[in-house]
Amino acid sequence: MSILIVDEALGAKLGKADGPVEICTRDGRRLGFFTPGPPAKYDLEPKISEEEMRHREQDTTSKGHTTAEVLTRLRSL
Repeated sequence: MSILIVDEALGAKLGKADGPVEICTRDGRRLGFFTPGPPAKYDLEPKISEEEMRHREQDTTSKGHTTAEVLTRLRSL
């Protein structure tokens, strides 16, 4: 992915966005869309260590569910 550095004025405008924003030129030509990232106050990283993830991957005692089983269950709700 490329990175575009914006000037302070545009950065301030985009910083106020609370949802997706369409970005256009003055003559109405669409340049693209901007979707703001989650606020820094939210810690969205998983609360699990690498060691625990490896342990869960290797655990053969826990039964998983197939996609078909999950879809069947969801349709029954």
